Amino acid sequence: MAAPEMTIEMIGTLNHLGSIRDQIRGFAQRCRFSKEAINEIELAVDEAVANVILHAYAPAREGLLEIRAKLDRGVLSIAIRDFGKSFKPRPLTAQEVKKIFTSRESHGRGRYIMHQCMDSVTYISLPKQYNETVMVKKTTKK
Repeated sequence: MAAPEMTIEMIGTLNHLGSIRDQIRGFAQRCRFSKEAINEIELAVDEAVANVILHAYAPAREGLLEIRAKLDRGVLSIAIRDFGKSFKPRPLTAQEVKKIFTSRESHGRGRYIMHQCMDSVTYISLPKQYNETVMVKKTTKK
């Protein structure tokens, strides 16, 4: 039996976030994740896609989003690819994390949330080609 997989391709706009969340939630349900894990997966993908739309494609521009999800041997991998402005994140310091949650700013929490919800989050940036966020969630913790 082939490993379950799904691909979403669409223009990245904030109006599409609901559709992306619904599709990711449905896929995670078909992969038999717990309700808690499904909520975490949905939240992490929502944050990652919102970051692409707001930062890589900026409000004045729209661009293509490619989202690929695959479950293989109990490990869900979700890759979100964009063709916008490059981004090379560095690990957040403890002081930066504290500032994120004590600040009155309504943004800046996405990367932290993604790392808390998923087992791993990696970024690939090939300037003038694409950026890709790859998030992994295991069906069971060992």
